[in-house]
Amino acid sequence: MHICPPEIERERKKISEKEPWFGGMINSKVHKWGTAESLINHMDLHGIKSSLVTGFAFRDQGLCRIMNDYVLDSARRCMGRIIPLAVVSPCAK
Repeated sequence: MHICPPEIERERKKISEKEPWFGGMINSKVHKWGTAESLINHMDLHGIKSSLVTGFAFRDQGLCRIMNDYVLDSARRCMGRIIPLAVVSPCAK
């Protein structure tokens, strides 16, 4: 499961037009997307104590920042259950 902040979820169609790799993942039946809370519920259901979590490495560094902020905030709120990993744009210089 991938977690995604609400503001990116709301704009996913628009973002997908500029970020084709993201569009391929967010519209996939294989990749599951949710909130940090839905991830914790899924972990509880399957007896998972903690998970490494990362956002999507967008080409747009601003979107990476939004994703990183959400993952870091989720890690703080979930007290050790979510272990955050940050992303940077593969196009960043």
